[in-house]
Amino acid sequence: MLLCAGNIGILQQLDPILDAAGDLMNRGVKFIFLGDGARREELARRAEREGMTNVGFLGSQPEGSFKSILSSTDACLVTLQPGMDKLSPPSRAYTFLSAGRPLVAMMPRDSELAQLVTATETGWNVLDGNELAAPALKLKDDLPEIEKRGVNARALYDDRFTKIKVSQEYIRLLGGA
Repeated sequence: MLLCAGNIGILQQLDPILDAAGDLMNRGVKFIFLGDGARREELARRAEREGMTNVGFLGSQPEGSFKSILSSTDACLVTLQPGMDKLSPPSRAYTFLSAGRPLVAMMPRDSELAQLVTATETGWNVLDGNELAAPALKLKDDLPEIEKRGVNARALYDDRFTKIKVSQEYIRLLGGA
């Protein structure tokens, strides 16, 4: 199961996720959209219209439910429209890393997150729905790979993105350490 959680809005590339879901119907790959936003209803209508029984939409969840859903997913999708990666990092990625979940970043290959996920083997980078289908199918059958990338994700978070680590880096950048 692949999870796309957070804002379901105009800044995310969401249609390619549904394109991949359509291509993977009846192949044992499920996609869950968790959260709300300007495009949620439109995307849910498309999934229903196209008979995508492998796609589900859930609204925002309380923390306990969110953690349960997150722990049951194989990987988490992180996506921004091309160019948006230069303006704002997708903060949800850090939540997923902290949970030890592999990431599938749908972003330009030169984006910071795409390069990070590739270099640290914490997930995969894809450009569109066609490229998303390959890792999605892999996740269905390759538990050791999911586990390895999940362990790498948590280790990366602990090494670079805890509150203490980020605070220390911020202070260093300001010339205080």
